[in-house]
Amino acid sequence: PDEYIIHEGTMTGCPAKVPDYRVSATRVEIWPGDKLIAYNAKFWLKNTVIFSMAKYQKSLRDDVVEFPAVGYSSRDGAYIIQHLEYPLGDKIAVYTDLGYYSKTGYRPVYGLINREKDYTLGVADGYFKDADDRWIKKEPEFRLDLFRRPLGGLPVNYAFSALYGKWSDSAKSSWHQDYNLYLAADPVKLSDTLALKLGTGFRHVRESYDGSRNNIFRYDASLEKKWSPRLTTLAGYHYITDNRTLFDYNRDELGRQFDLGFMYKIDRMNSIGYLQTYDVANNRIYDQDVTWYRNLHCWEAKITYRIKRSELRVRLAIARF
Repeated sequence: PDEYIIHEGTMTGCPAKVPDYRVSATRVEIWPGDKLIAYNAKFWLKNTVIFSMAKYQKSLRDDVVEFPAVGYSSRDGAYIIQHLEYPLGDKIAVYTDLGYYSKTGYRPVYGLINREKDYTLGVADGYFKDADDRWIKKEPEFRLDLFRRPLGGLPVNYAFSALYGKWSDSAKSSWHQDYNLYLAADPVKLSDTLALKLGTGFRHVRESYDGSRNNIFRYDASLEKKWSPRLTTLAGYHYITDNRTLFDYNRDELGRQFDLGFMYKIDRMNSIGYLQTYDVANNRIYDQDVTWYRNLHCWEAKITYRIKRSELRVRLAIARF
């Protein structure tokens, strides 16, 4: 009941008679909600094998795809990225994230990870990019992540992470310590279509570069309203006590912000989303993002235009399976 085994199998998220992409293997072991391991795995585009691995592992907890994803961003240019993972045992694996960007060049990541039932422990070396296209070099970084779990018998979950490593950007290097504890209450259903989400967290950051120590508290509240099967709206308020950090990477840009957005499903293949971020402290609109989601049968396309920054982002990847 805890494991599935497939012999001489093929996996794909494409229903075409000859799938656009697929992974074939002599044996596949699947632990639902955890991971899968494919032996003698071959990766196909239509009828062509693009590469093969004697053993390939994929985490079913993470949002990763087996095939290269391509895209474009105004800051980094056109890119192609690929995640590969090879198991060394039941719980330990080596992996790489290979990425090439036309403006910033080759940006690889190499790592070793140990996945346990309740946590992951790993070390990684390479280039990392955050949601705002800000880069950092980790040389290396050790990281512990405890999975979200209930807090006693309360309707609250908590998650914890700790990391230590050498961070470098174009101007400086620092031994960076970062500890993060976050508590999230179970969604409160105010009605059948309206839900309130509350959360709070504490983050402690230390830097060897300037000897700084930051204690950062955050409070989050959001309302999600489902007006119809097609239309959902979101409103959220976020308060951070101190958003000053040595590095821009993964930094909260606003101390107080109000988010307002919606997602509308136009039809089976197309959806459009809008998200506006308001800087409460300075009484101004900070960001406005419009995103078009397109289902291309076997592929997924996401196009975002960041109006306030005049930035375009495009990403094309396989439909997940």
